[in-house]
Amino acid sequence: MSEQRRILIIDDDRAMAESLLETFAREGYAVRAEFDGPSAIAALRREEFDVVIVDLELRDASGAEVAAYVDRAHPHAATIVFTDRASAESAVEAIHHHVFDYVVKPFQPAALLRIVEKAFAKIEGDRLREDMVSMLVHDIKIPLTSILGFSQMMAETRDGQPHPKSAAFAASIYRNGQKILTLIDNYLTSCRIEASGLSLCLGEVRIEDVIDDVLASLRCESEQHHRRLITRLESDLPPIRADGALLYRAVGNIALNAIRYSPANARIEVRARRGSFRMHGRERQSVCVEVSNPGPGIAPDALPHVFDRYKRATNLYGIEGSGIGLYVVKAIADAHDGLVEAESIPGEITTFRLTLPLEGPDA
Repeated sequence: MSEQRRILIIDDDRAMAESLLETFAREGYAVRAEFDGPSAIAALRREEFDVVIVDLELRDASGAEVAAYVDRAHPHAATIVFTDRASAESAVEAIHHHVFDYVVKPFQPAALLRIVEKAFAKIEGDRLREDMVSMLVHDIKIPLTSILGFSQMMAETRDGQPHPKSAAFAASIYRNGQKILTLIDNYLTSCRIEASGLSLCLGEVRIEDVIDDVLASLRCESEQHHRRLITRLESDLPPIRADGALLYRAVGNIALNAIRYSPANARIEVRARRGSFRMHGRERQSVCVEVSNPGPGIAPDALPHVFDRYKRATNLYGIEGSGIGLYVVKAIADAHDGLVEAESIPGEITTFRLTLPLEGPDA
């Protein structure tokens, strides 16, 4: 979809078409009108449109024919039809051509505007999912290729003996398998967020245990990249009311970023301390987890977008990524009524801070 939201209106009632054109132009859409079927199809051959609004009962051509052309030639566009007939026949005709929705004349422009807004929401959601699947497939191929290569070398024998580097190959297979598992887990979590939000399984969680579990799971990754993980945890941290599995995912995503985007032999610090912050107009006691790593950092203009959905890491660090890890972290923090923040001095250090209320999210 183009950056401008483009709409084509097709109606041989010129007054109606021009009225709709003014309505959508006032809302900031890039909109044009055609007043007959052949002109509309010619416009569709020349240009791309995101939404096509067509009268089913054009005088010189069937609006259904135009809808069918849009369905064939512009499958990603959303078609909305309107008709004078509130009949089952017109509804079936519209559905046959995969239209997004249809309205019956007379209608209020505000009603059509709401349908158009829903159409654009669907288009953008579809585009994001397609981009995400494409990125996910790309990012899985890299570790999967390594797994296949190392597996093949392990299968090779010398005088009936296992390959002398079989243990190292097995470790690499494990690391790459973990990468794939993390990518899939993050993708599935992002789908849950988009579909219905995150449902929490709340219980008493000790953040020290979460950090210990995360660092244990990342030991192979950090050793492979020659990174040192250092913990600085306040003693006697209070337990928090939270979803332990989701916190493991959030801290794990932040720590994994730090490992991957640090130079060789870098020292990565993971800190935890007690604190407080304001949320919903009141002061709340909290536990704060910080992860700091040296490296290229994040450019100032990219920093506000670091938690955006499907923001690829190439825009932030110069290293490819699936673009959902930090989005998932933000969603987990929000679900707990917490905060996640990022600070960076390009070329020096980057710090991610996850702050969670002790008593958990408000009911």
